[in-house]
Amino acid sequence: ALLLLLAFAAGSLLAQPSDLDDLARVSLSVVTPESHSALSEAQLSSLRNTVVRMVTANGISGDGIFADIAIFPVVDLYDKRTVEGMRTLTVIQGELSLFVKNVVQNVTFASFSTPLRGQGTSERQAVTSALRSVDADSRAAADFFDTARLRIADYYAEECDRLLTEAQTLTTAQFYDEAFGSVMSIPDVASDCHARAQR
Repeated sequence: ALLLLLAFAAGSLLAQPSDLDDLARVSLSVVTPESHSALSEAQLSSLRNTVVRMVTANGISGDGIFADIAIFPVVDLYDKRTVEGMRTLTVIQGELSLFVKNVVQNVTFASFSTPLRGQGTSERQAVTSALRSVDADSRAAADFFDTARLRIADYYAEECDRLLTEAQTLTTAQFYDEAFGSVMSIPDVASDCHARAQR
């Protein structure tokens, strides 16, 4: 199996599941690979576009500046074969896994896997085709984002006192930028904690 655990560079996006109003948003950093020896630059771009397409299908509405919550893709290409015919085709099969995590606290909120399958006249074309084969509008993907949103809200509700105490400690120590960043990282999907943080 070719497991691509990707070296990441973050781009922030704001995800909002379709059943929420404008006040109930989760700020996600869509974390995509900067480079990898097994993927071309075009394929890395295709992977980012695939993840962005999935998040978009579930309600992106803006940029997240103080996003501690990130979505990480992992690609596992486990089968490659050549099919002879009028023209020789390379067929790739694999899996795309997504993980939504709090990158500061190293807490995973939700994970999701979907099969990849692509074909082309070269391995490069087949991999690109596989990355583009993801159904961004699937019910399973929507459930994944809804689960992540609910678990994020629960996490911040449970951890609110600790987070606000840490921010106050930073303020007392005159680390104002760090305190501001800590408070601003509380998503407004955790409405009670978010409101307390804004006081």
